[in-house]
Amino acid sequence: MALEMSVINKSQNKLTQKVFVYIEGQQDTTNIKQLESGEIDRIEIPVTEKNIDKDIVLSYLNTDSAIIIKKIGKIESITQIVQLEITDITREGTIKYDIT
Repeated sequence: MALEMSVINKSQNKLTQKVFVYIEGQQDTTNIKQLESGEIDRIEIPVTEKNIDKDIVLSYLNTDSAIIIKKIGKIESITQIVQLEITDITREGTIKYDIT
């Protein structure tokens, strides 16, 4: 079973920094491709029963090389589909997003 995530870059800028998604408590991370504006990527993260109610986490470096860690959702079932829309990437490297 897996968390299936579509990642869409709706910002005007290319996603140039390294961005990772993972489930709280897991040691493995999944890399999000460096997407051009308008580009879409699809990722899958393995999920087990013990991951239910754990946070979905987005992690990246901003332009100051600070590690940014954001809880962007929760695992609600062992088969879950979400869409992550990157709406803006600021000059400082902050990623703004919507998740549905």
